Amino acid sequence: MNVCWLTATLITRNALQFSHAPQQGLTVNVCVQVDTMEMMRHPEETTSMRRQTVASYFRYSLMDLLSKMVVGQPHFVRCIRPNDDRQALLFCKERVMVQLRYTGILETVNIRRQGYSHRIQFEEFVNRYYYLAFRAHQIPETSKENAAAILERAKLQGTVLGKTKVFLKYYHVEQLNLLLREVIARVVVMQAYVKGWLGARRYQKVKDKRNRGAIIIQSAWRGYVARQNLKQIKKEREEAAIRIQSVEDKRGCQKGLERGGQGEEIWHFFLWLS
Repeated sequence: MNVCWLTATLITRNALQFSHAPQQGLTVNVCVQVDTMEMMRHPEETTSMRRQTVASYFRYSLMDLLSKMVVGQPHFVRCIRPNDDRQALLFCKERVMVQLRYTGILETVNIRRQGYSHRIQFEEFVNRYYYLAFRAHQIPETSKENAAAILERAKLQGTVLGKTKVFLKYYHVEQLNLLLREVIARVVVMQAYVKGWLGARRYQKVKDKRNRGAIIIQSAWRGYVARQNLKQIKKEREEAAIRIQSVEDKRGCQKGLERGGQGEEIWHFFLWLS
């Protein structure tokens, strides 16, 4: 059985033309896209809207989108439906596994596990993990030898050193981060002890200074009180001496009066003074 096709009455493929009204609105936009993609088109392609079809316009738009994606850094996000009923807080394991399997995520994860998922520059690797092989005050050079020394000190197996990068598997980064966290924890403990010792030493110095200041103030106050007491004692002794002398003078006058009459005038004089 032979099948024959008659092509005389067939319409030219994609020969749909725009009407005059939308053609005026699309002319400017399409011309702008044509100018941006001038270097990517075939020399035989035309920019005239009179001869441009829907397929060519779609091709130009697609090429423009591709050029923008090449210049930028797009991130593709795959949406996984947890269930077919669009209900919240409902997770269907079988449905999710089917989606992950058919979208290729599981194979991608397996490939990433088998390969080197982390590729770090020598400079970044040394600056991040030099605590594992060098002292904190040391600043090592960002070289391949220092990166190899860090890996040897961390006892990692299965790593590869390239010309400018360190190739690590996914579990290598976890091990390095765990070791780095332990080192930082020990450093924090040492810093806490040193800061505590310095704080106690500083507090002891301040306390000794305050004690010396208090002793100086106490000695000055005690000296002042002793001098005041001494003045009071001297004053009391002088007053007592004056009283004793007055009493002795009175007794002498009385004895003089008893011996002679001339002492009477002296007696009255001392009475007047007292």
